[in-house]
Amino acid sequence: MKIVFLGNFSVPFSTESHHRCTWEKLGHQVVALQENRATTDEVVNACHGAQLCQLTHTHGWSTPGSFSCEEMMRRIKDLGVPTMSYHLDYYHGLSTWDKRADRVGQAWDWKTDYWFSTDGAHDDWFKDRGVNHHWLPPGVVEYGVYEGTPQPGLVVDVGFAGSTSYHPEYPFRGIMVATLQKHYGPRFRLFQGYREQSLNNLYASVKILVGDHVFAGVPKYWSDRLPETCGRGGFILYPKTEGLCIPTATYAPQNVDDLIAKIDYYLAHEAEREEIRKRCFEYVKAHDTYTHRLQEVLQVMELA
Repeated sequence: MKIVFLGNFSVPFSTESHHRCTWEKLGHQVVALQENRATTDEVVNACHGAQLCQLTHTHGWSTPGSFSCEEMMRRIKDLGVPTMSYHLDYYHGLSTWDKRADRVGQAWDWKTDYWFSTDGAHDDWFKDRGVNHHWLPPGVVEYGVYEGTPQPGLVVDVGFAGSTSYHPEYPFRGIMVATLQKHYGPRFRLFQGYREQSLNNLYASVKILVGDHVFAGVPKYWSDRLPETCGRGGFILYPKTEGLCIPTATYAPQNVDDLIAKIDYYLAHEAEREEIRKRCFEYVKAHDTYTHRLQEVLQVMELA
């Protein structure tokens, strides 16, 4: 199958690069077009003879060309090529920073035939905005599913790998990090900028990774932090979430006292912690890679 893919391929660790690698592993031909460099003309021309067009728009970027992105979408539709997007971002209730919720169903990139997202709690909200939404939880690229090598400079009891500058609608992230820093002192570290192999090595070095996502506690939503950590061999404490199947250890959502209690428990119970880590690693490998996810995309779109 020929797949035209407009997105960000400028780095190997982008979601688009991971999806491209997965499509190719599944035996498909991918025409990867870099958003902000490829033109609308090039996208439409590439769609001749294609069986699928995937669009992953980065907010703030633009696609040049002799006609608009709205016209590009109409021309792709006229060619009979089905279109889809698969985003890890959360949209409902988030408008302060980038007005993302306001764009749902309105902007050109929301006009795909199928919109797959990791938010399974707001199907009606998407539907009311004219979006053909399908819940598809996040995954991890299959080649990244291996256990890393502990690095002496990264070894610590508790760690958080992620951003502390976060949506103002969700103040818990800052509260959580500040509380953990105060409670554990040098036994807690923040990690940012780790990707691919260095991320696997980080997860092999930290005893307990802390999980969090926006509006933790909302049903049927978790971030890729969870499959990424488990699939790359780490142990993570994650907010308890309805619909979550990955068998990781959990804590009460947005409850830092319960989080600390669970951290202390698993620090003191190494054998149990290791058993959970191994079980989650095997579960993600068997169920939660992007190979599994994109095969589901094809089934939903009746392209399998």
